[in-house]
Formats: sequence, structure tokens, C-alpha cells
Amino acid sequence: MPEKEMSLAFRKFLESVDKTKLEPLKLKASAELEEMEKRLEKTRKVASPIILAHIITHPSRWSIVKALEKATSPLSYRKIADLVGLERRLVTFHLMFLDQYGLVDRDFMLLEPDCYDKEERRSKRRIAVSCFKLTDKCRTVLGYLNLPS
Repeated sequence: MPEKEMSLAFRKFLESVDKTKLEPLKLKASAELEEMEKRLEKTRKVASPIILAHIITHPSRWSIVKALEKATSPLSYRKIADLVGLERRLVTFHLMFLDQYGLVDRDFMLLEPDCYDKEERRSKRRIAVSCFKLTDKCRTVLGYLNLPS
């Protein structure tokens, strides 16, 4: 089916959909999202400040936390790996570990293609990337540590 015919058929389909039937679906989707967020919060591990300090002071995690502390905006895996000089897979592992204890927050951002290598720039579309920032919990533990960079 040519593209114009397909978009016309899709438009007709959208016009035929009863909008009143969509509202309960939206409510159900938002309720499911809330439930997922609650489950995610339960999976985070609880630890004392001493354990958290021990987790943060691992040499690789320490450099990641310091890079995030200096950053003015959330950073992607690749940007953190470039800043600290570690492999991206290792940075990913440590960020997931920090996330389990609630020391970093993960959010998705759309980045322009020139933020990445030219080899990966397949199109002009923006790329969805996980970006990280420190949580208040982590900043509190860093305040207790009061260690030099």
C-alpha cells in the first residue's frame, strides 16, 4: 500500500474511533504506570549510611559520583565513561548498582545525533538515552564523607 493511501486509511481509522472509549484506556494506563513506579521503588535496596558510604567509595563508583556531582545537567552512560576514562559497560554496571541503592536517578532524554559518534549517526532523528544525576540521598552521604576529590 503506498504511503499516501496508508496515511489516509489511518486518518479514517482515527476518525472512526469512539473517543469516549479511549478515556478508560488512558486511566488504566496511568494506573498501571503508578503501579510500576511503586514496584520499582520497592526493588530499591535499603542500607545504612555506612553501607552507602562503602558503596560510593569504590574507586570506579567514586569517580562516577564525582563526575555526576560536578555536572550541571544529567549525564548519559557514554558521557560519564568519557569523563572518568572507564569502559561504557563498566560504567553501566556501576550506575545500575548505584541506582539499586537510590544513589542516582535515571531519566530518559532525547539527544541530538551530533552528541554521538558519526558512525552511529544513521539519521537526523534525536536519540533516546538514559541520563543520570545524583539523588539527595547520595549528596547527604557525600556530605558525611567530606573526602577530597
